[in-house]
Amino acid sequence: MYFAFLSFYTSALVIPAVVGIVLWFSSESLLRPYTSIFIILWALLFLENWKNRQSELGSRWSNSISQHTPPDLMIHAEQHSLWWKTELKMILSIPLAVASVLVTGFNMTVAFVLEAFVMRMYHGPFQFLAVRTEGKKKTKNKKQVAH
Repeated sequence: MYFAFLSFYTSALVIPAVVGIVLWFSSESLLRPYTSIFIILWALLFLENWKNRQSELGSRWSNSISQHTPPDLMIHAEQHSLWWKTELKMILSIPLAVASVLVTGFNMTVAFVLEAFVMRMYHGPFQFLAVRTEGKKKTKNKKQVAH
């Protein structure tokens, strides 16, 4: 099931990748909120389609899987799982979730600082790749003032 998911996910990522590339090169800042809405809708549709695909694959593969798995293996595992083990796993997931949020926040902060450095303070080679429309507007205003 793992490789089926990876295959399905990879093929589904083509759509947001194409949209992202088009928007990257167009640099339309007005479309960014719509892009976020598009990604949310895409994720919802992806999850629903994966549920359908998963149930389809599960029914197709159920005969071959059940022949190789002993039936009492699942019953044996369910009997020995204690309630406190489940609660302990849930409690331990809280610090991991907080750590994930902190790492993500740190990475976002570093990305914003680097962007500010590149956009405002960097004057080295390939600067033209980092200049957006704000720089073009400033040069137009200077030209208008000079005339």
